[in-house]
Amino acid sequence: MKCCNCGSVFSHTGKARNQLFCSRACRLKERRKHNAVFGKKKCVICKKLFQPKRYWNSYCSVSCRHKGNWRRNGIHKRYAANLPQDFFSQLLLEQNGRCALCNEKLSLACSLDHIIPLAEGGTTAMENLQVLCKPCNHGKYMFSIDEYIEHCKKVIEHTEQTVLFKKAGAKV
Repeated sequence: MKCCNCGSVFSHTGKARNQLFCSRACRLKERRKHNAVFGKKKCVICKKLFQPKRYWNSYCSVSCRHKGNWRRNGIHKRYAANLPQDFFSQLLLEQNGRCALCNEKLSLACSLDHIIPLAEGGTTAMENLQVLCKPCNHGKYMFSIDEYIEHCKKVIEHTEQTVLFKKAGAKV
């Protein structure tokens, strides 16, 4: 068999019948070449550039990986709340069975939403919860209500401009 890295002829060693490299050193050299192709990435946590050892790595260090892991840094504790058992029905009654954003009548496909998102420091408390229809909740994502409304205005403005340009025959 021929080594994929250095090209030398070698015989299989051990149980692996589909062995591609003559030695561990050749395998590591090929891996380094492979990693160089992918280039540098930005760490998800600290935003520093780093050379990943594997193309799927998203963190520059173990400490950043731990920060990103919700089980280790306690973010899951924010989800645990002391809410009464009937809090969902209380919210529905307060909102008269309607979506808090679009005022459409809610069906069974509705979702609980944090007014101030957890990522922005919000909590899972009755004062910070609202019931939304699925389309509104998916659209709002991690925006606050004001940010979401501002974003919707931009989308409407852009859509109107696009329609006007298309009617005038211009390319967008």
